[in-house]
Amino acid sequence: MKSLKNIFRLLTAALVLAGVGACCEKHKGDDTGDKYEKVVMLYAAGFNTISSYIRVNVDEDLPAGWLPSANDSKRVMLVFSHFPKVDRNYNKPTAPALFRMYRQGENVVCDTLLTFPEGTMATQASTLREVLEFVKEKYDSEEYGMIFSSHGTGYLPQGYYSTSGNDEKSYSFSSGAERSQRRGYDFGNSETGVLKTREDWYDPSMPAVKSVGQEQSGTIGNYTAYEMTPQEFAGAFPMHFKYILFDACFMGGIEMAYELKDVCDIMGGSQAEIIAEGFDYTTITNHLLNTKESSPESVCRDFYERYQNMSGVYRSATISMVDCRKLDRLAEVCGRIFENNRSGLEAINAGKVQKFFRFDDCWFYDLESIVRNSGASQAELDELQAALDECVIYKAATDHFMYYFNIEEFCGFSMCLPCKAGPQLKLYYQDLAWNRASGLIR
Repeated sequence: MKSLKNIFRLLTAALVLAGVGACCEKHKGDDTGDKYEKVVMLYAAGFNTISSYIRVNVDEDLPAGWLPSANDSKRVMLVFSHFPKVDRNYNKPTAPALFRMYRQGENVVCDTLLTFPEGTMATQASTLREVLEFVKEKYDSEEYGMIFSSHGTGYLPQGYYSTSGNDEKSYSFSSGAERSQRRGYDFGNSETGVLKTREDWYDPSMPAVKSVGQEQSGTIGNYTAYEMTPQEFAGAFPMHFKYILFDACFMGGIEMAYELKDVCDIMGGSQAEIIAEGFDYTTITNHLLNTKESSPESVCRDFYERYQNMSGVYRSATISMVDCRKLDRLAEVCGRIFENNRSGLEAINAGKVQKFFRFDDCWFYDLESIVRNSGASQAELDELQAALDECVIYKAATDHFMYYFNIEEFCGFSMCLPCKAGPQLKLYYQDLAWNRASGLIR
């Protein structure tokens, strides 16, 4: 493991110093017009508080697993990464890079394909778009897959989670969208604001988690946060993906899945936080590249079993994999149920609804538990279950999350609970694709 890590760093450094900006090999697709069979990308946006964990995933865990050979003309493993030079030192800009990882004999080689100027943030939609356009042009493939590893805050607006959004009057938001300003509310600009973050009261006795923000610049307690809204993330994809797996907190909500329904076939993610070690990167490539049929479900299953087999606070995980192509039926069913139980939705006792959050971050509840507590009839619940069965391919959860809450209900989706959303969050939520389709918040 240590030797692979050293080889990785030396080769990457040498290629960057040499100014390598394009792949140094001939691609089958470039010369013949043939397509690759599979391209998998790990998009590691780690210029943040969990950079050390993501760095281990990239430098040690991924190279320890199966990798395509140097002359494999069918399968490609790509990594886009961005890390601070020194962990928790976000005031020194670094240059993100895209590279191809493969095995040459006993060595792991990383060919640098594309570098960005120092200070470029991986969590800006323009960066994601540029990376994906390059991949689409250089690696024309029958199938694309992505693992997105970073912080995550689900459907929330930029800066909302980071600034303790329970008190909507104490700060400004950012949606990054002109339509938000036209609707009559102002979420500010997370790229110029100073954010007071969860790190100010982080409990050192608990495992680190992938939450708070995404990428940041500055110093702890006084940094600028760079995030993408669900709309910006979905809009950055120039080609269709077979699957997108989020190794990031709170991304397993119906809001994110519905935003991506025209971008990818399959989405996987956690309804709660994710402990910072994240997915099992030693087995990911074997499931996604070294099989005739890619198996993102196996990646999700490995994640769950990894934490289910641990003890104490580390035995904490939620995960689901859903078919985004079958979400319209769910939206149709939920739309009728929400309309029939409008008063019940607003009067729900939130303490009886299954939650997926710690502290007072009351924005992620179980979708089915919400419906059940809204007063929906048994016939409506049966119809909801049938719609969920159509689109939820895999789901699993431990019995509890750390010492903060038990997991007794788990349908495979989290969702906003309207009665726990403040006025400005409700205005923002109305612009999400899920809300336009289901009418959860009027």
